[in-house]
Amino acid sequence: NTNARLVIEPGTTLAVAEYGGIEVLGALEAIGTVKSPIRFISNELNEMNRNWNGILFQGNGSGRIEYAVFHHASPSISCATPSKVTLQNNQYLFGNIDLFGPC
Repeated sequence: NTNARLVIEPGTTLAVAEYGGIEVLGALEAIGTVKSPIRFISNELNEMNRNWNGILFQGNGSGRIEYAVFHHASPSISCATPSKVTLQNNQYLFGNIDLFGPC
């Protein structure tokens, strides 16, 4: 929803289905801490099938993601114009592309 705002608390682990993804049309705030990062992972148990499509910000979607760890996402974060995203202190592990677009 374009008017929706999702806040993900520090220490949260979000597991996404294989080849699934998260689409943001409203606002996403995922601010972890050094001791309690937010983890975005695949729910797939088999190491070879853990790929997922990451987070896509579209339209007027906006976000702030800090101290998050992305596992097996490719791309981890995509931005389509005119979306606006602030990214700080994140880790991108086991994916082919970390960021795509004008993030």
